[in-house]
Amino acid sequence: MYFSSKRDIWMGLLHGFPLFISIFLPLVSEEFSILLFFVLILPGIVFVIIWCRTGYTISGETLVIVYGMFRIRISIMDIKKAEYMTSPFTGPALSVQRVGITYGHYKTITVSPKDKEAFVQALRDVNPDLVIA
Repeated sequence: MYFSSKRDIWMGLLHGFPLFISIFLPLVSEEFSILLFFVLILPGIVFVIIWCRTGYTISGETLVIVYGMFRIRISIMDIKKAEYMTSPFTGPALSVQRVGITYGHYKTITVSPKDKEAFVQALRDVNPDLVIA
């Protein structure tokens, strides 16, 4: 089952700013450098990849988190707790409305599925011992 990431507009604006500047600046600058273009466009391209490819898949007993070019696999049976939270800190999430997942030996990760309740319920269907906070 696939869950797409919730996307906050302000995060899109913040992360998309280098892409906007890399396109806008050459139009208004007489002394624009091609090096400056690439310095600005590369973060923009990385952002577009992250924006378009962030999502979470529950397949059997595995949670697969895709965040741009990165892929993380977590055994759902290793997940001890899922906690609803609001956090602006980094993680494979495009929203501050997140689900914090504690797994393994004190490892944590935050995700931001659009439908948090269905996501947590799908995890609990696989791992009934999962604590929800």
